[in-house]
Amino acid sequence: REAAERRAALEPLRRRARRAEETAHRLAAEQQALDRRLAAPEAFAGGSGPLVEAMRRRAELARLIAEAEAEWLAAEEAIEDAARL
Repeated sequence: REAAERRAALEPLRRRARRAEETAHRLAAEQQALDRRLAAPEAFAGGSGPLVEAMRRRAELARLIAEAEAEWLAAEEAIEDAARL
C-alpha cells in the first residue's frame, strides 16, 4: 500500500519529466530541420531577411531546448530524491 501511494505521489513528477523530454525532442527536431535549411546555399539567395529570421529562430530554439532539458533534469532529480525517502 505504501509503495502504491509513493508511486502515485511521484506521478506528477514523472509527467513533468515526460513533457519536458518530449518538448526537448520536438524542439531539437525543429532545430535540425532548420539547420538543414540553413545549410542549403540556395535557401536564402533572395536576400538577407529570411536568413536573419532563420538565425533568430535558431537562437530561440537553442534557448528553448536548454530550458526544456533543464526542466527535464530537475524533474528527474526530484523523482530520484523523492524515491529515496
